[in-house]
Amino acid sequence: PAASDPATRVDRDAPPADSSPARDGRAANDGAGAVATRPPSAGREPRADDHPERGSAGAPAAGPGDAGEPEATPPGLTAPADVDVDSLLAVAETAYDRVTSLRAAFSQRMEVPLLDRVSEGHGTWYQRGSGHFRMAFDEPPGDVLVADGTFFWAYQPSQQPDQVIRSRLGTGAEAGTVDVLGQILSEARTRYSGVYTGRETVSDVETLVVTLTPRERGRYRGVRVWIAVSDGLVRRFRIEEENESVRTVTLSALEPQVSLPDSLFRFTVPPGVQTFEG
Repeated sequence: PAASDPATRVDRDAPPADSSPARDGRAANDGAGAVATRPPSAGREPRADDHPERGSAGAPAAGPGDAGEPEATPPGLTAPADVDVDSLLAVAETAYDRVTSLRAAFSQRMEVPLLDRVSEGHGTWYQRGSGHFRMAFDEPPGDVLVADGTFFWAYQPSQQPDQVIRSRLGTGAEAGTVDVLGQILSEARTRYSGVYTGRETVSDVETLVVTLTPRERGRYRGVRVWIAVSDGLVRRFRIEEENESVRTVTLSALEPQVSLPDSLFRFTVPPGVQTFEG
């Protein structure tokens, strides 16, 4: 991927995205937050701006008519009308906010029509708190994206072996290269129109798929998220840029709330490699 194509924004405060799931000061995920589905006639979940504290423990409050009902997906759900998309997105946002650290396997596919180019990669995704992120590629070997709390580093020897791009978090990096998934989930119910588009199994995990269309023209022409029925965490996200480039990130073998050493989030410029400001 290009230096501007990591899967996530790491820092929303001090400055992030798959896509793509960790913030400081969030409660641990205790297993609550399984995806809730119900007929659209039931009341909507509160939006993020309905309450001052985002990421509070527990799934979003149930709407009218849900008292005493468990948050579970009815078996045999097939019709879009069976899913309250607003509630589904609220659950996904809350589940994302509650994960304070994460290790996962990832695969990424980049499609760039303007260059008639498709590239794929895979490796390990690490995230801790709101400013520390590492996307370490096994393929292409040696490629790495790192956020150390102050800077975002993009070193991709598969494309530019003699240079690394460094961006200060909270400036250009935050605008589109850091925590894309977090940004999408926080804006999904206010800046996008969401439509339920079916069920899919992603890495042996059952998911509900929501397609998001921006209400006003912006950076993204369209977004799709695959939300796990079991825990509300996103297992895949797909972003179509205004330039028609498409990035798809799939996460598997998720390990939330895992202990991650500081050394993962440090980057040392290799000898002979020049640093350029992004």
